[in-house]
Amino acid sequence: MINLKACNHFRLYNGKAAETELKALVTQDVSLDDSDLIRHNLVVFRAGENALQVLPQLLDYIPEAKLNLVIYYLKNNETMEAYEIIKDLEPSIPQEYILKGVVNARYGHMGSHVVWMLDMLRIGTNFVLRVVAWVKPLAAASTSSERNSFSNSFVVCVWCVCVGGSHCCVF
Repeated sequence: MINLKACNHFRLYNGKAAETELKALVTQDVSLDDSDLIRHNLVVFRAGENALQVLPQLLDYIPEAKLNLVIYYLKNNETMEAYEIIKDLEPSIPQEYILKGVVNARYGHMGSHVVWMLDMLRIGTNFVLRVVAWVKPLAAASTSSERNSFSNSFVVCVWCVCVGGSHCCVF
């Protein structure tokens, strides 16, 4: 529950606010290093700090770790590394379509790949534009529900938007 609240704070405010929420775990004698999910999210909350130490170990079982590592490589102008990670990915969610399109554009797959790359970006972006309008209100609703221990409420899955290089959280 604390991790969900931290992820909501990341979407609503910033990484510092999210990390502050996770400090509640420390007061309960829980080590933040004991959970792969929390270690992943700390990389996200800290704008990629320790990404190369944490994310590669998580690629096989936290799908967002792959996306976040690609974003990390793109932010650090390591396009070839980003391409190697995402080249065989069959996109199924908007973030994957957008990232695959961006990586291919930066990698230089022009010519016959231009139409494909533009389709990836169009599919991902169209979906994101529909989702963006309600991401923050749902995160806010979820956060306020947490105060009431989720009584008479629903669990909210907040999708992240990978536009502009922001990192994804795992919920």
